[in-house]
Amino acid sequence: MDASNTQAFDACLREALAQTREWVPRWLGKLHSSLKDRELSAGQLSEKQGMVQARTTLESHRDLIATRFLAAFAEAMENALPHTGSGSRRSPTVSFDELELMGDDQVQETVELARVQQVVKMAVDEELVTLTSRLNGAQGLTVVNPDANPLRAEMVVAALMTALKGLHVPAAVRTRWLQVGAIALGDELRHMYAHLSQQLDRAGVKPAGYVVTQTVTSRQATAPSAPKEEAVSVQEVLVNDNLLTLDHLHQLLVGNLDLNAKSDNSTAVSDNVMGRTLASEVVTLMLKRIAADERLLEPVRNMLQDMKPALLQLARAEPRFFADKQNPARRLLDAITERSLAFTNELDPGYGPFSNQVRGIVRTLLKPGDDLADRFPGLLAELNRSQAAAVAPA
Repeated sequence: MDASNTQAFDACLREALAQTREWVPRWLGKLHSSLKDRELSAGQLSEKQGMVQARTTLESHRDLIATRFLAAFAEAMENALPHTGSGSRRSPTVSFDELELMGDDQVQETVELARVQQVVKMAVDEELVTLTSRLNGAQGLTVVNPDANPLRAEMVVAALMTALKGLHVPAAVRTRWLQVGAIALGDELRHMYAHLSQQLDRAGVKPAGYVVTQTVTSRQATAPSAPKEEAVSVQEVLVNDNLLTLDHLHQLLVGNLDLNAKSDNSTAVSDNVMGRTLASEVVTLMLKRIAADERLLEPVRNMLQDMKPALLQLARAEPRFFADKQNPARRLLDAITERSLAFTNELDPGYGPFSNQVRGIVRTLLKPGDDLADRFPGLLAELNRSQAAAVAPA
């Protein structure tokens, strides 16, 4: 990094802090007004009471939120700089085992973080691309590295989450703040990014170039092209590991958020979509692990994969079932996999009746109807009875 670029880079970061000190109070004011509007237009008493609680709590915490947000943002920005020795920090990952241990509030918080980050990223997409290119250029990079941008949107949202989680307020209040304030937060960041890009441009900073790279499972690397993120399928997301990351959720949820933005009741719809989407992706992760478990006979793995439509339908209706080990659907899945471990060959005694029973379970679950959740307890009981009968003589 030459001297002029170093000065431009440092000046940009100082300006970012100065800009943040201006827009954070403005954003809190917008949030307060939006909460008031939601309160007045609420159709249900519970919704109105929730908005009243969120608004009045904000009024008593506004200055503290601004102070803590600014401090967390400055710290996050410093920690994100490559030359500090700490390296860039990636978005936190959520493993399947951690999801199982999460309470309802923690799962909701994880979903809410993904939702806010995606809303903000959608709002600032073009401006963030330009700013990242300029900041990378100021650091002497010829090819864009998004993680080298200490002002990237996820860093700002993470700083906000840090500030809010340090407050002694109900989780439901924080959630409403994030739900109602996400779009306004994206707007403020978009204006700041545009302003900072213009500053770097005036300083003569040349932008770094974008190169689209593909994973080993997809197409070969292409020539430089438009700096847009490609859509990522569930299979591509999970191909290299068994971790469900928030960054993956961003891309998995973007389509739903885009549709919800057109809804009159977009916030409520978005909440439901987020929970259902997270549950659906965890179902996919569960089945992927089963499919890769070579201890199970291949026909058994295939039959369990055939259950996917029913499990996804259940996830849309009961998003928490995957985290509740006592849920009949989860217990049925566990019972089938545990029983199948006893067989090492399709010719083993007892495998034929077991296989036929599992096929019958799949057929029952795939039948159309609104009583899907009610079918699991009976199927589980029948499987347990047959298993007990098969083991008893031995």
